Amino acid sequence: MNQSVDAIMRDILFKETLASESNRELLEYLLEQLLEFPEHSLRGKLNVKYESLLKKGSIRDKNVRADILIEFDNTIVDIEAYTYFNKKSLMKSFYYLIRMQSGNLEMGDDYEKLKNSFQINFVDHVHTSLDEHPLTRYYLTSEHDINKKIFKNKFCFIVVRIDKIRELNYNLTGVLKLFKFLSLTRQEERNELAKGDELLMKLNSWIYENISDKKTIQDLEKIAQDIQDEQYYLAGKNDGIIQEKREIAKNLFKMNMSLEDISKATGLTIEEIKKLKEE
Repeated sequence: MNQSVDAIMRDILFKETLASESNRELLEYLLEQLLEFPEHSLRGKLNVKYESLLKKGSIRDKNVRADILIEFDNTIVDIEAYTYFNKKSLMKSFYYLIRMQSGNLEMGDDYEKLKNSFQINFVDHVHTSLDEHPLTRYYLTSEHDINKKIFKNKFCFIVVRIDKIRELNYNLTGVLKLFKFLSLTRQEERNELAKGDELLMKLNSWIYENISDKKTIQDLEKIAQDIQDEQYYLAGKNDGIIQEKREIAKNLFKMNMSLEDISKATGLTIEEIKKLKEE
């Protein structure tokens, strides 16, 4: 199988696993650990929204949400998995977090009614500036005293780095052991790590029974290939648009138009236009 397709397939498997109602106890435990809630405090409280790609069988339906949205009490959590994580992915994640925070407030409402909003990203192949630790919580804080966190329980961006989890040995406990299990791709490795851990043994059995048969694997491969094709198409389309803007800018040079006006006409930055002029 194409390596990038295989990576995307793992991304789909990850979401299908966490969102399954059969694995709700696992998700409750995961959120309690990441959000630093008391043990068993989320038991039976989660309202999970996720459109299974395996059940839909296609990525063409634009109504299908790719992330996992969870609500409970006065809290909303968005979980995303990224096979490749770059600056654009980071900006997208912060946008989602801000939109979650502001989107649940009606005009005239008291700001204290804003829900607690958490964005959780499981990321691999990182190509932007992130903390090197396997698990990092990002808060609004002060440049003078990073220990002063504003709205600590109201607004938080959480990153789990699968690439760093993969580097850890197998002698792990708690939520890091769960992350290690989720990072593994071979059934033999999962079997070994799950031994003696009731939650992981239950999860391992579910994976074996639900997403290890030949048809499911074929369906996953097809969906992963569709996603890759879509990504290549959008990347090519975007490259074409940028090239068209560059050609327009070059023609506007010949008309002695100012850099500012060319920028307004094409959407290119002044710096990009200056570089074009030097070519």
